[in-house]
Amino acid sequence: MPDVQKIDFTPLPILSTNYIWILSHPTLDEAYVVDPGDAEPVLHFLSRRKLKLKGVLITHSHNDHIGGLKALLNTHSVPVIGPACERIPLVDHPVGEGDTFELWADCSARVMHLPGHLPEHIAFSLEGSLLHAPSLMCGDVIFSSGCGRIFTGTPKELKTSLDRIAALPSKTRLYSSHEYTETNIAFALELEPNNEMLEEKRIRVAKMLLDSECSLPTNVATEKSTNPFLRCSEPELIASLKTKFDREPRNELETFTWLRKLKDQY
Repeated sequence: MPDVQKIDFTPLPILSTNYIWILSHPTLDEAYVVDPGDAEPVLHFLSRRKLKLKGVLITHSHNDHIGGLKALLNTHSVPVIGPACERIPLVDHPVGEGDTFELWADCSARVMHLPGHLPEHIAFSLEGSLLHAPSLMCGDVIFSSGCGRIFTGTPKELKTSLDRIAALPSKTRLYSSHEYTETNIAFALELEPNNEMLEEKRIRVAKMLLDSECSLPTNVATEKSTNPFLRCSEPELIASLKTKFDREPRNELETFTWLRKLKDQY
């Protein structure tokens, strides 16, 4: 019996490190776009694949995630689903924590409010038989072996958001918006040089990037083994921080705060 066709997740690279994700239905010739920082590659992709744009999903207000929205809407009259935020006036379907909606039959989205990077930041948790695995369109909250910077928020907010992601089913695929994996792994290995899974990931990602492949998505299980921001109780990581700061962090939040400070300077 042949495999049931699934939604295709296509990363469109823009700027220096960004990905715009295109979610295309396997049989309906329809697609959603997530965080269109630039319109041109989206329009080219839709035209080349002969896809009808069904809607736009927005995670937060940074321009590298919404910069192409106006131009995209000039040629496609579709709903824009995102957080209620005055910096994103083109969002006409505002959503928040716990809201649910249907992308297609057998694929639904549940909204998670995940502040810390920016106060309005949301993610879209996707479930349904059209997916190979539960999936999270997570914007800039979590990256492969890393996390977003704190622009308007607190370490506690961001850690809480990451802890919520870590609590998702282990096979949940994480579709982040930046190709930061290689640098993030290098930073993580300085703190946990004996982490064998992290070293294996470094080798695997290096080959992918050498072959001009996207290193994403990652998944929750992989991140719990290789992402320092989800490993704030690991003894080797804590020992490394003690060496750098000349004292041991008092708790996981302080560990997280120190990690983010070090990564900001990396």
